[in-house]
Amino acid sequence: MEPGKESNGEIVALVVPTLEEPNVRSAFSRIEVGSVESLSEEAGHSHSLGLWSGSIEPAPNKWNAPTVSELEPLRMELSTPDGEEHQLEFDRFVGTTNEKGTYIGSLVGEPASQAIFSYVNDAVVATMRLPSRNTAWEIRNQGSGVQLFEKVDLSKMKFCELCRYE
Repeated sequence: MEPGKESNGEIVALVVPTLEEPNVRSAFSRIEVGSVESLSEEAGHSHSLGLWSGSIEPAPNKWNAPTVSELEPLRMELSTPDGEEHQLEFDRFVGTTNEKGTYIGSLVGEPASQAIFSYVNDAVVATMRLPSRNTAWEIRNQGSGVQLFEKVDLSKMKFCELCRYE
């Protein structure tokens, strides 16, 4: 499938292996978002800047990079459903197998940012926090390899009446 083509409302990601930097163990250099289904925002959540449905391909359990470290980070570029480009650098991996683990890192060029991707088999949850922009991406598992991608306005989140009680 070509990037940018509609595909039954799923995000289709294309990943290209990289050998550019010998000191960087990188299973993949880029995740392309090919098509996105925009969903209506959850009623009453004033902090939501957008909600999309799709899947991460390949899923993090296929990244096969458990030797990630500060000396040999996993670097990836990610196009989020809103069209923004982000450079991720994971310098820690916590897990025992390829079926269960967590990649921990940051977004290059974003002060005090965080990128955390956790998985069990094809189930994925993740967060990307960009405090300098007052935004975050929350990625929630929906089953069968499908995730919800929500862009959040961090400055409005503390005032959300619904989230206060969740």
